[in-house]
Amino acid sequence: MFITIFDIFFASMIFILFYANKNETYKIRVLLFGSLVFYLYHEPILTPLLICFTGLSFIAGNWLAKYIKYKKIILCIFLFILFGCYYPLKYNDSFELILKNIFHFEGLRWLYLPLGLSFYTFKTMSYVMDIYYERSGPQISFQKYLLYVSFFPQIFCGPIMRPDEFFLQLKFSDDYDHENVFDGLRLIVLGMFKKIILASNLSLLVREAYAKPLSISGFEWVVISIITRFYIYYDFSGYSDISNGVSLTFGIKVLKNFNRPFTAKSITDFWRRWHISLSTWIRDYVYYPMVSKFSNYAGIYISLIVSFIFLGLWHGDKINYILYGLINGLAVAISTYFAKKNRNSPPATKFKLIVSRISLYLFLIFLPSILLMAHDSITLFQIIKSFTNLESWFGLGYFSNQKIMFLAYLVIPPLSFGLLSTIYGENLKKHFSVVGNTYRLVWLLLGIFITFTLISPKVNYQFLYQGF
Repeated sequence: MFITIFDIFFASMIFILFYANKNETYKIRVLLFGSLVFYLYHEPILTPLLICFTGLSFIAGNWLAKYIKYKKIILCIFLFILFGCYYPLKYNDSFELILKNIFHFEGLRWLYLPLGLSFYTFKTMSYVMDIYYERSGPQISFQKYLLYVSFFPQIFCGPIMRPDEFFLQLKFSDDYDHENVFDGLRLIVLGMFKKIILASNLSLLVREAYAKPLSISGFEWVVISIITRFYIYYDFSGYSDISNGVSLTFGIKVLKNFNRPFTAKSITDFWRRWHISLSTWIRDYVYYPMVSKFSNYAGIYISLIVSFIFLGLWHGDKINYILYGLINGLAVAISTYFAKKNRNSPPATKFKLIVSRISLYLFLIFLPSILLMAHDSITLFQIIKSFTNLESWFGLGYFSNQKIMFLAYLVIPPLSFGLLSTIYGENLKKHFSVVGNTYRLVWLLLGIFITFTLISPKVNYQFLYQGF
């Protein structure tokens, strides 16, 4: 799925209908109807699953509030039913393998992963667990709750918005807020630019490399791992910007999903800035409940490692995803340990800071990104084989086959944009907010025109995270 002409036309029609009437109930129903139609169009077969998950969690939330004595039993039953449906769809390869090898059953080859399954599943879990931990009460209106789960800008790739954060913003004001609309359009244009021009350029190098891993040297894999991380960032943060921008045009503000992650000073700091909605969700619903059961520091480190393994499993049950979670969990646990130990130590020298920063980005941020892009364990082991082939480690066979100007065109703009946006991004945002509406509209239309004129039929513009 990519942003198509249908999606643009559809969002525009919902926008017009949304502001055609000032009544709050009317606006909620427009967004709900639009969200259900949008999902039904893109996922016609398993749309009833979304409705079932929503209904199940809505009932569970009401029962948790009503039958407090039995809330642990209700939560366990809810999670058992939810994961009983989620597991075979999310991890259908391993599920089919279990059925085949243990039960000698081969009748479920039709199973597939519905679009946005993880995102709306985690939303329903947030709602139920917030009620269980008494952070909030149950939502009275089912149509508001169904809108929260199915809200069309977030349904396929997030961000994972907290229930109360969403419900509080459904009290729409009577007046049209042009500041929200302009800021939303700015985010949409920025997201489209990241996806179409930056991420898609890098994907031409990245996807070809992972298709033939044995033909690439160890040094080239180091470079590709750096490019891979930027590709993932521009692709996913591009979608997050588009999602947040569309939400903002309807007056719903969403927290950033990425906050300049490449300025992180430690691996812990990186995870405060990268895929914030997921890392925050895991912190609140996996790490905190787990660490509360321990009374010593060892429990903190164990909880961190387990939480990151869970983060890896969110991507999938392949060995590369589990390794990705384990590596990051160990790194964050070790970083947390030394941060506590060296809290009163004198500040490090400039040389140590430079070495530690290079090590952080190379070994904990860039190289592990290979694990996210490896298609399967075979691809992963082939990459490892290329890394350990010392005879041709410094070979440049893959890059030498690319034309220099073409290579520069693919790599220089994304890296330059990342550097410039880190330095000047906030100043440009402030400047955009103070200029006149006419100038803002001209710049937005110009940005849309330039971005869409650079769309190529030869490039796959599918979003990387839509399959989660």
